[in-house]
Amino acid sequence: MASTQLYPLMQKGLDKNIFVTMTQRVPGFTKIFSTLPTSMRMIQMQMWAGYGFAQQRIPGGTFGGGAFAPSYNKLFVIRNFGLSDSFAMEDIDDDQYGIINRVIPGRGSMFARAFSDTMENDTSNFFMSYGYANSIPQGLMSDNLSLFNTAHPNNPNPGSGTFANRPITDTDFSVAAYQAMSVNIRTQKYPNATSYMSNKPRIIVCHPTIGYVVDQVLHSRMEPFTADRNENFGVTKEKVEKVEWEWFGKSGATGFNNAWFAVGQDHGLVFALRQSFRVRRMVDEKTNSVLFFGSMRFDEGDSYQGRGVYGSLGN
Repeated sequence: MASTQLYPLMQKGLDKNIFVTMTQRVPGFTKIFSTLPTSMRMIQMQMWAGYGFAQQRIPGGTFGGGAFAPSYNKLFVIRNFGLSDSFAMEDIDDDQYGIINRVIPGRGSMFARAFSDTMENDTSNFFMSYGYANSIPQGLMSDNLSLFNTAHPNNPNPGSGTFANRPITDTDFSVAAYQAMSVNIRTQKYPNATSYMSNKPRIIVCHPTIGYVVDQVLHSRMEPFTADRNENFGVTKEKVEKVEWEWFGKSGATGFNNAWFAVGQDHGLVFALRQSFRVRRMVDEKTNSVLFFGSMRFDEGDSYQGRGVYGSLGN
């Protein structure tokens, strides 16, 4: 692909080029995922069921047996992303304003923003496509269930039971929904199904469409949406922050962009970064052009089998 429609750059008297550069911003996904720099093409994370309770015994009696058993595992396979462009040398020679030479190839330009947007789009699709789905591709999640589910197995052993990180009936965000989420994250257990994780909610992720509602629930001193004078203890008990993520546009059965999810202080959402944004440049003598190549390598996923997160699709 080549940029050829550059004739506006050759017009004398051009006062200003608009939207050639974009405002620097912190990508939303960095507030949600834990970034894991890696030098490997594949990363496998193994969970362990560990031990259950110790058994009571009488003096001289035998000891009950225990076994340190593996639970589910998650495999991250690094994916490659790239973008290229080329500019004719004649256009560069006639570049009166230095846009091609100085601005477009540099960080903070449209070229760099394309890679930032790629990360935002890919990580948000992880939640929108596989967070609430009835079925997902095999191997994408450690237990082959959606990230937010009402029947995650505690571990692969038969009879280990299940746990939920999603309401049985999806609901819009409210004080009641917040309380149910907080209790769920606080009472989730490790894969041995006996030990509590002692976790706490850290952030609520939502689309700007419901951002004001989330603010009302998280920051009102009194409970909103009711005439009862109930103090909103979620404000004082838990310092949960809101993350408005415009890329997360998931809708419930009747609402619009009203899905939401919470992430705890301890969670398994991992952004595995093999190679950050890199730009290379070379000259193509055959076409008398300068070629720009941008690349990066990463993958994302959940290594805790849904523990430490809780989500609802909304009504």
